[in-house]
Amino acid sequence: MSGRNTHRALATALVFFLGGCDPDTASTSWLDATSGDAAHDGATGTDSTTTADGATATDGSATPDSTTGLDSTAADAVTATDGNTAADSATATDGSTAADAVTATDAVTATDGPVTCTGTQIRCGATCVDPSADPANCGGCGLSCGAGGTCTAGRCTCAAGQQLCGRTCTSLQTDSANCGRCGNACGAGSTCVAGACACSAGAVQCGGACVSLASDTANCGRCGNACAPGQTCASGVCACASGMVMCGGACVSLASDASHCGRCGNACSGGQVCVSGACACTGAGLATCGGACVNTQTDARNCGTCGNTCAGGTTCQMGLCRCPAGTTMTAMGCTSAIGNPGNCGGVTCRADQYCNSVSNTCVCLPGLTASGGRCVNTQSDPANCGAVGTACAAGQACVNGACASPSTCAAPQTLCAGNACTNLRTDPLNCGRCGRACGTAQVCLLGQCQDYAAAGTCTTCPCATCRGTTCCANPGGLPGVACVEGTCP
Repeated sequence: MSGRNTHRALATALVFFLGGCDPDTASTSWLDATSGDAAHDGATGTDSTTTADGATATDGSATPDSTTGLDSTAADAVTATDGNTAADSATATDGSTAADAVTATDAVTATDGPVTCTGTQIRCGATCVDPSADPANCGGCGLSCGAGGTCTAGRCTCAAGQQLCGRTCTSLQTDSANCGRCGNACGAGSTCVAGACACSAGAVQCGGACVSLASDTANCGRCGNACAPGQTCASGVCACASGMVMCGGACVSLASDASHCGRCGNACSGGQVCVSGACACTGAGLATCGGACVNTQTDARNCGTCGNTCAGGTTCQMGLCRCPAGTTMTAMGCTSAIGNPGNCGGVTCRADQYCNSVSNTCVCLPGLTASGGRCVNTQSDPANCGAVGTACAAGQACVNGACASPSTCAAPQTLCAGNACTNLRTDPLNCGRCGRACGTAQVCLLGQCQDYAAAGTCTTCPCATCRGTTCCANPGGLPGVACVEGTCP
């Protein structure tokens, strides 16, 4: 006998000995053919002859695993190297090993514990079930009829008073997920009563949900009545928390809200904050002036105290109005050495003169002409009408630099002393009224004598030199620009 046939004979003998099987049928499946499976877990040989637990032979023979005898059990892992199935390490239940165990190396393996289903049963997991009658597996594995349901001929049948929704039998009278009809779910807080969604006592339905009109801030007192931000719903009425009041549709604190400080609508401004219901400045050195927070140590319009404005080119330094570095205080304010009528080239200019900052010499004010140690207005002076020394005849007046009848003097000019027709808004010798002459370092602007100072190197406004004063272009006819304590013409 060849080695191949020898191995086959040994395997057949071992199966016959352990299982008491007919050697002519030892290689066929010993599961009930009505279960629908040729073998329990699908082990297959080349001739479709299968074993109970997956051992496969290449020549059409198969060996069952875990075959139980009267007092012994075959062991696992039957393997062969030439395609034949051999019994490897057959072990009895009392621990003994079969003496004729044949060991091979091709890893044909089977597992213990086959499940044998009979009749109309099918295997679901490790259990045989009848899909035609099992309510947990009705018509197939895992297809449950649900609580109270029965399975007849593979189809679920619900108990009386229940209806099949999806794969579950339920009561449409009480199921909150299927209330009245399948899929009709009740909203939050509601239950299904007699097939209709109903809210619990003290709640009503608003927007598909059960809410308490006594406390729900989105439905306070009635559906859809939402409370404003910060409010709570108490006994069906929107109300602000303690210490808060309603202003502009929101709950605010009148003690600290900068938009409603002390009362609704009273807004703090200028950097102020609301402190105990009053607008106040809280920064170091800050004070409230004109409703705004200002630093009285540096603010030229509120220097040292509210309303104290620094004039004449002075700036606010540590709460005091002082001239900037490089300038000195004069009658007309802070000026530099150039253009200072109090020290113009070493002399003091007359009241009808100003200090020309270019030549640093005293010259007549704009509109005036030098005449014998004084400055005259040749446009209105009857003794110097049109030119120095040209006098008008008796009864005549000097009108716009020409001798004429006094009656020709018309607005905006005014006849002064009966023979001098001049503009009181610009004439420094008759500023605002006849005979009122402006002082040193003053010009007549809009009928007011106003201090001025040369703007230094500036040729256009604004000019940094004009601190605390107004920068004017050609005030009163002055060349260039000047710093004026008042209003520009």
